Amino acid sequence: MSKATEGLSKIIGIIVAQELNRIIPFEDFGISTVTKSTVCTDFNYVDIYVSSMKNKDDLRLFLRDNVYHIQQTVNKKIKRKYVPKIRFQVDTSIDFSHKLDDYLRLNPRKHWGDKIDKSISE
Repeated sequence: MSKATEGLSKIIGIIVAQELNRIIPFEDFGISTVTKSTVCTDFNYVDIYVSSMKNKDDLRLFLRDNVYHIQQTVNKKIKRKYVPKIRFQVDTSIDFSHKLDDYLRLNPRKHWGDKIDKSISE
């Protein structure tokens, strides 16, 4: 990623995160956050990865229904002739890490063997 695309993706990610914090209902989705933003090399699109504590399928629909409003906010705040079009992705990498953490916590001996006993006794 070039410095131009990297810088633009950070700026757009911050703007989108602020707008999402303003419009996403906490009661419906819990804590929601922008986990990553990536601008394509041709500057046509920016992929915004969003994570939520609950209702991920409904979050996808909510983002789809509000993308025009969010895009307009980004367009007003970025002083460029052409602003990349926003594409939302629901980030599931956090869910995977939580599941892996829970699994390892419930089955420590299966994966760590004697190493877990040594670290506990120290």
